[in-house]
Amino acid sequence: AMTQLLSLNAEQQREMSSMRRFFRERNISETIRSRIWSCYRQQKNIRKNNLQKSDVAYFAWMPKRLKLMLDKELYTHYLHLMLIFRRVEEVSSHHDPFLCHAAMTEVNGSPLEEIFHPGKEATCAMCLTVGQLQYKTRRLTEDLDVGVEEWVSEAAIWGKWVHTGVLSAQGPCRWIQLSVEIMRNELTASAAPPVLRMLREYAILFVAHVSASCMLDVRVESDTEELNDIARAVEIPSSEVNTASITSSALTGSASAIRGVFRFNN
Repeated sequence: AMTQLLSLNAEQQREMSSMRRFFRERNISETIRSRIWSCYRQQKNIRKNNLQKSDVAYFAWMPKRLKLMLDKELYTHYLHLMLIFRRVEEVSSHHDPFLCHAAMTEVNGSPLEEIFHPGKEATCAMCLTVGQLQYKTRRLTEDLDVGVEEWVSEAAIWGKWVHTGVLSAQGPCRWIQLSVEIMRNELTASAAPPVLRMLREYAILFVAHVSASCMLDVRVESDTEELNDIARAVEIPSSEVNTASITSSALTGSASAIRGVFRFNN
């Protein structure tokens, strides 16, 4: 731990020296320098004090079975905040450890950090676990606060999604990031056919909701109510269904849905 701290301090000293040299050589005004230094001091303390899973070297070396168990413990709760993933667990939870391990990671955010901007295609969805975020968009007259256990850019899971506003950190924060491309690959590889059928049905209904409601990156109350109703409406395949027969058309359709063939109107 002491070696890691000394290494971090040395890295910060090099970073600060480079910044001073840049300001001097490029004749940056004192006003801008002061603002940058103020922001830097806030953010460097956050980087130093927030421990992530990646900071523990052994976690990268331990057996994969333990990695799967750890990541399932860390991330399943947040994944299941989206009701459709709780519903598919009634059919099978085999895919959960693989999905959590491969597609979900922790990210620390710093005060004033801008996480995404409008017009950029989303490659991940995210769920806040610590702190507070703020979302601004021209479509709303007031900014939206994003609290703990709220998902952002959920639409990216079910198809191509282009951000509709700016998301920024209001202070020290942490979120779970879900890579949509890796998620789709893992589900296609490890989820049972009935699970894929349920996700396909939900994806189709989700697209219809987005098209009708002009959905944003951040859910509003009406979105949450309607999407939960949609998740509840998805039928759980009968236990009598022969999953071996769910091939070609059914499974192909499911895989297509979660690979993002849909295009959302922004």
